[in-house]
Amino acid sequence: MPNTLARMKKAPILLGSRRKRHQTTGSADLDEDDWDLQYDLRRADQIVIADDTNGYQLFGDQIFTAPQEDILESELLIQTAEMNS
Repeated sequence: MPNTLARMKKAPILLGSRRKRHQTTGSADLDEDDWDLQYDLRRADQIVIADDTNGYQLFGDQIFTAPQEDILESELLIQTAEMNS
């Protein structure tokens, strides 16, 4: 296990997520409750930033996106500020 963590720290990977439709959903109208998130570790060139809501609604089940969590965004801002100082 420690070997895996050491390799992950050095690897160029990011956490990405994509929407996956519930298997039991049969209706044409899809609500937010009809989707689950599938997480995977991907290379940076395989992950997009979902800043277009309409595009994300259309293609969210086909693309891996960067996590949209406030805590991750605030951590990124802190790291960027530390690098610039």
